[in-house]
Amino acid sequence: MRPCTRLLPTCVVALTVLLGGLLTGCSFDNADRYADEYAAFARSLPDVEGATVSGHNAVLSDGTVSSLVTLRGGLSDAQVAAVAEQLVSHPPERSVERHDVVLRFSATNGSGGEASVSLHVEPVSGTSQSEPELVERVAAVRAFAADSSGLTDLTDFGTSIHVDTTGDVFATASLLDRYARTVPTRPRQLVSAQKNGNVSWDRGDDLAALQGMSDVLAAIPAAWAPVFWRADAQRPVDEPRFTIVLPKQTPDNVFRRVRNRALEVVVPVDLSRAA
Repeated sequence: MRPCTRLLPTCVVALTVLLGGLLTGCSFDNADRYADEYAAFARSLPDVEGATVSGHNAVLSDGTVSSLVTLRGGLSDAQVAAVAEQLVSHPPERSVERHDVVLRFSATNGSGGEASVSLHVEPVSGTSQSEPELVERVAAVRAFAADSSGLTDLTDFGTSIHVDTTGDVFATASLLDRYARTVPTRPRQLVSAQKNGNVSWDRGDDLAALQGMSDVLAAIPAAWAPVFWRADAQRPVDEPRFTIVLPKQTPDNVFRRVRNRALEVVVPVDLSRAA
């Protein structure tokens, strides 16, 4: 019987990868081990309410880790910053390619309601910040919340920031655009969202180009509120895009009113009814 040789290249590649990992000292569960150790440390801190830490193993690198650390309520800016400093300065037993930490804590919004806000921090790195700098960042994000009526959540992912509000989504977008310019991680993608729609743009974009959408939305009767809407200027979009999906049973006269209002304010909206 003729021996099978078709599997030989695959076997050689697999063996090469395996030997390479062994020779370079890589552990194929390195990120998981790092995550377990970091989670145990984070949960041991008295002001930490919970920590979700996930390891993402890789064959040819040390892998990456992502952490969401939630603090107990009622902490001052200085107390939040002190926990943040502990988290970023903790010396891990092993190293990974990247460790992203989102620190979540409480704030008060412009309506006097409770909001949840966060900071993206990077542990034990050349960009780690001192405790006084972290106090400033905590104070800044809480000040943003205090200026934002209806804000319910702000999540800083490092490269992007997403906020949810029950208030004026365009006013919140303007506040977010200014706040994002002060964040050291220099987030590029920004989103201000309501229940059924959002404004999305890149830091540095002219928000005025998206503002016309608010005039179109104002022409829609509350009884026929959109199923979904979006004003989008995020890359790779070259020109702002506007989308409104009205309920399936929206009357023709309401549909025409919205379309005519879009023409009046020169907003090239993609208007449709839900299927």
